[in-house]
Amino acid sequence: MILIKHNIRHDQFIIHNLTGLEASAVYLYPQHTSKLLFVAAYQPPSAPLSALDLDQIFAQNDSVLIVGDLNSKHVSWNNTPVNRNGRSLVTYCIDNQVTISYPDQPTYFPHHSTPSVLDIALTKRCPLSKSKSVAALFSDHDPVAFKILLHPTTYTPRSRYNYHQADWQLFRKNLDLALDIHQPVHTIPDLDRAISIFETSVREAASAAIPVHSGHGTHLLLPHNVRAMQKLKNYYQRKFQRSRLLAHHQLYSLYSQLFSTIFSRLRNAKWTSFLQTLHPQSPQLWKITRYLKKNPPTIPPLTHHGTQVSYTPLKSRNFGPPVRTVQPPHYTYGIAPPRADGITHCQQVLPHKHSSYPAPTTY
Repeated sequence: MILIKHNIRHDQFIIHNLTGLEASAVYLYPQHTSKLLFVAAYQPPSAPLSALDLDQIFAQNDSVLIVGDLNSKHVSWNNTPVNRNGRSLVTYCIDNQVTISYPDQPTYFPHHSTPSVLDIALTKRCPLSKSKSVAALFSDHDPVAFKILLHPTTYTPRSRYNYHQADWQLFRKNLDLALDIHQPVHTIPDLDRAISIFETSVREAASAAIPVHSGHGTHLLLPHNVRAMQKLKNYYQRKFQRSRLLAHHQLYSLYSQLFSTIFSRLRNAKWTSFLQTLHPQSPQLWKITRYLKKNPPTIPPLTHHGTQVSYTPLKSRNFGPPVRTVQPPHYTYGIAPPRADGITHCQQVLPHKHSSYPAPTTY
């Protein structure tokens, strides 16, 4: 089991085809790094440590961190006796450029033999601080503390005001006490100061009079490059709405298609990751069944020459030509469509001279 702070972005990952090693894994998303595979592992003492299991884990990602009780003893991490798993692990780490991190104090205190260091960390392209054994539990294993020297991507759960339960009388009372409507405003600094006081007063009054409920933090967090693509899409959409130029429409369509494709992939990946975390004992499994059991909305078919057509492309193919024949299109880029009274307004739109937005980027 892996416990993660709720505001750290992560996705569960299942590692298949392990022969002897028991492992649970999650993907973490540190800043300035693509992702980190964090694995909590346990090697049963009766089973030999398999190099194939380690290959299977390290092949999943460039940055990998494996922590746990590997039941491997070697003098390299302060163990007097050496066992077969310890020798195998040292050989594997030397051959595959894997770093072993361990505390200087023992982590395992058995009743019948001397203490030893069994809880260690294996890292690849993941810097760690010095591990320390902490005597904090009533167990024969002490926890091991260390820091991952990468900054995780965090987010604050989205908060929303519950306006249905708002105390509007208290809200108005707080505003009346905080604002001075007779305060003179003569200069630009006075205006800036008045705006700042007004914004602060509204926020404080809302915090006191309107209850807030937070979301569950399950919204999709877009990567930086996808957010940049979304901004470009919105930018050229606004440009096209003002100018009606064909070039702006083509750029908007291009970025819109790219963003929709990547966004769908991210949503599907997050949904797949969420489904992998479910099990019959999880209450979330039974909460989502009510949504899966709902019948999808049905769009009534259209009748064409006595035949019902339900497929959307067939509807467009069959009913498009008659509509174009009855009402031919009059719209052209750069010219507004004709009005109902027959008066056509032509507007020549020039591109904005001053545009601070960057040039389109090729993805």
